Amino acid sequence: MFRHFLSMFFFIIAFIFLIISFTFGWDVILQGYIRETFDDNITSVVETSFEKKKYDFITELMVGLGIRHEGKTQTLEIIGHVFQQIYAMNFGLTNNYQDIALNYTITFSDLVS
Repeated sequence: MFRHFLSMFFFIIAFIFLIISFTFGWDVILQGYIRETFDDNITSVVETSFEKKKYDFITELMVGLGIRHEGKTQTLEIIGHVFQQIYAMNFGLTNNYQDIALNYTITFSDLVS
């Protein structure tokens, strides 16, 4: 029974969010990308006869999750992102950072917003 408990729990939570989104008009925002960047480190490493310039490939992964509510005269949007950078040559070196954005737009009349 316990092995199905976790899947049933996630199903019930997803079903509750689905009902709330249909009832109150909330939209779920899901974003993501994978990007590869070449980093030549030309400003941080001085080339000498013993040490050559270092370079690396940086893979950046981003996942964003948020909600949006659009009313007749106002819009509310809350979205958060998680970024993960993985270095190809220095695999132990990774960066992780997050952000969150809140946008609220209101229209006072047809001519003023």
